[in-house]
Amino acid sequence: MYTTQEIIRTHGTEIKKLGYGRDRLAEWLNENLEGTYTGYFARRLLEELEQTEAPVSGSREGTIEERLRSEYNIFDETWVPVGLWGEPDAPRAKWERRLDLLKAERLKELVDTFGEAKPQHRVQGEEGTVGVLSIRDTHFGMFTSHPGPYNTYDLEEAEQAYIDSAFYLMERAAREGVSHLVIPFGSDTIHIDGPTNTTTKGTPQDVSTVWWEAMQSAISALNTVIEYATQNFEEVTIVLEQGNHDNNLARALAMAMRQRWEGKTEILDGNDKIKYVQNGNVHLFFDHGDTLKPGDYPAVIYADYPGIVHKKDYVEVLTGHLHHRKRATLQQAGDYWEDGGLTHRITPALCPSSDWAEGQGYRSLPGAQLTVYDDQKFLALFDWTP
Repeated sequence: MYTTQEIIRTHGTEIKKLGYGRDRLAEWLNENLEGTYTGYFARRLLEELEQTEAPVSGSREGTIEERLRSEYNIFDETWVPVGLWGEPDAPRAKWERRLDLLKAERLKELVDTFGEAKPQHRVQGEEGTVGVLSIRDTHFGMFTSHPGPYNTYDLEEAEQAYIDSAFYLMERAAREGVSHLVIPFGSDTIHIDGPTNTTTKGTPQDVSTVWWEAMQSAISALNTVIEYATQNFEEVTIVLEQGNHDNNLARALAMAMRQRWEGKTEILDGNDKIKYVQNGNVHLFFDHGDTLKPGDYPAVIYADYPGIVHKKDYVEVLTGHLHHRKRATLQQAGDYWEDGGLTHRITPALCPSSDWAEGQGYRSLPGAQLTVYDDQKFLALFDWTP
């Protein structure tokens, strides 16, 4: 495997003309050079190439467009300079994408690979940076007459939505330098809790399949996501949240995850209803959200964890359950409740509205979220929607 400087010396000019981004450049390196090259390596190569081959200030060689392309390091012909300003010796421009200039074979290649994007490099994130991948209330096996924005939300579509949202948000986590990824699971992953097609407490449900097919699909989706997480992040923790629809099957799902991932990830699947992850002065608590009201969490947490949570700490509870996103909030805070030094974040449901929810006038946009924290505070939130 070559170093970045060796590649710059032998192929630098050729690479600049290609105009590839890091992922496409990594593919090109692996196809044309000995060794294995990741997206992270390609990104460093592009950064060093830009530094070592920066144009000489005031150079008048070439046309204005050629100098602009060299200055901005843009050699993809589908990007064209518009809105020129500055001096002839130092021109500046905005850039506009002209897809009509894209050759047919390249356009087909982009379309064919669009849905296959996956994180391609192992993250060397900042130590102490945690990301929570919140894909809750998937309800595998649910039937609804209101599947929008999905087509039918059958098992195949539900599983694909879970994987697509996870890969998208994991890529965002990689860009944010997350080193420790936390993945809650359960939390109404499955729509029913057994062969009677009811919730755990016996409420009848509309289903599109039998329970064991929903279970099989859930295991497949989780294994796919966790496998990529373990390949791309330094530390992975999976957290069981037993839902009110699938309290028993969620426990069975946790047993399947332990069989597959014990020793490779941290698994929080104990009998405690509220699970806990600490990262320095950041305290994260996980619950499905079906039994406690938002205002109840401070008292429960401070009673159950005396001496752990202090006034200076950042405390957050992450739950799902409330598909319709209709709730009381303080200070118009959106999807979270701040009370007594505690933030209660209610993450969206991946599934569409059920027939019952539509009948009650409850509607919500399906989705998933990634939240990022350092060891002192909340940093960022990213959304995925179908």
